[in-house]
Amino acid sequence: MKKIRKTFALGLVLSGITLSAQAQVLINEFDTNTSSAEYIELYNAGGSPVDLGAGGYVLVFINGNDNLTYQATDLTGSIAAGGFYLVTETGVATVNGEASDLQASWSSFQNGQDAIALLSSASASDYPNDVDYSDTLAANSDVQEDAVIYGSADVELEGELGFASGLFVPNGSGGSTERISDGQGGTGYSASDWQIDTRTPRTTNAAVILPTNVANIAAARLESVGTEVIITGTVTASNNENGLNTGRNQFFVQDGSGGDGQSGILVDDSSNTISATIAAGDTLTSLQGTLSTFAGMLQLVPTQDVVPVTGGSAPTPLVVTGAVTDFETIESELIQLDGVSITGAGNFDSGSSGMDYAITESPETIITILRVEEGSTLVGEAIPGSPATVIGVATEFSGALQIQPRIPADVSVASSVSDWMTFE
Repeated sequence: MKKIRKTFALGLVLSGITLSAQAQVLINEFDTNTSSAEYIELYNAGGSPVDLGAGGYVLVFINGNDNLTYQATDLTGSIAAGGFYLVTETGVATVNGEASDLQASWSSFQNGQDAIALLSSASASDYPNDVDYSDTLAANSDVQEDAVIYGSADVELEGELGFASGLFVPNGSGGSTERISDGQGGTGYSASDWQIDTRTPRTTNAAVILPTNVANIAAARLESVGTEVIITGTVTASNNENGLNTGRNQFFVQDGSGGDGQSGILVDDSSNTISATIAAGDTLTSLQGTLSTFAGMLQLVPTQDVVPVTGGSAPTPLVVTGAVTDFETIESELIQLDGVSITGAGNFDSGSSGMDYAITESPETIITILRVEEGSTLVGEAIPGSPATVIGVATEFSGALQIQPRIPADVSVASSVSDWMTFE
């Protein structure tokens, strides 16, 4: 038979049921998803210690399937003002190096749609398995200090706990469910007072700084170093194909933003966060990473995996036809230089750690070096006579402004662009 929804008001006594309006001890953080290391953290938001044992504090767990209790735990010891109290599953002495205050008799608790209630003036023995929570609470004149419904909304649980319609907190496998700051929202919290973040038992909670979903790469380049951003772009060159930097999974992406009609950025994935093999022409949507610099060059270090859309072509290079006064306007972009004279004869080489070839252009630009990395496919190819056409990515290393060709066809005496039009 379907239960009739029960409606209560926080801070009032209705039909013998007492709900605390301004509890001192609160449920602050919990993790239901880490096997063999599940826990609940309490926080004392008050200015004085609380003796949990003497106060009859009890954790009661309520099953969202039938809205009946399924386990309860008497709390012992005390919690200092502004302090934490850690309840762990049986046999777990520490979590993330933090000592448990109480190892409970249970080995886990359910991961939603379910509820946890913190009571005072109560006893766990009054809450055996499969009893109606609110009826038992009223019958014993126990006080509900705090409670959470987690996972998703549950009309019947709302009635059991005296919650507003639709109130629940998130729960997931990405970490623990925690108040954004310790005690945030008190007993009158809203869902926005909670977040899922890295497990932080007995440690001060802090707000998760969400990545900035910028409009385009040009906008990302204006953000401060250390900012985590989300961008979309097409790959112009990749370490996998073009030997950009031996030993590092690097590639360049660009889009159609920027004052010259395009904007690019170096992606330095040295930790192989992105599992797919990246190739020129791939499009990466919602590429997420943190901005940093190395040797004067802005780069994005991925923080999340991303699946590329494959089979596309690299963007058309920007033909630089005159002096460039600000290298930042072309950094990491695919460009073309005409009228190039390359110092040197014979074949391109890279030595053991890359090699720089001095260049001049007509008309002159700001770039003075053609860079050949150790893994470049240009190694062994003939250095062309002058004037040459060079296509490549505009890069910088400690003030040295460079163009870095991708394939042998990027360096030629002819100025034809037929080679790069089909480059993939």
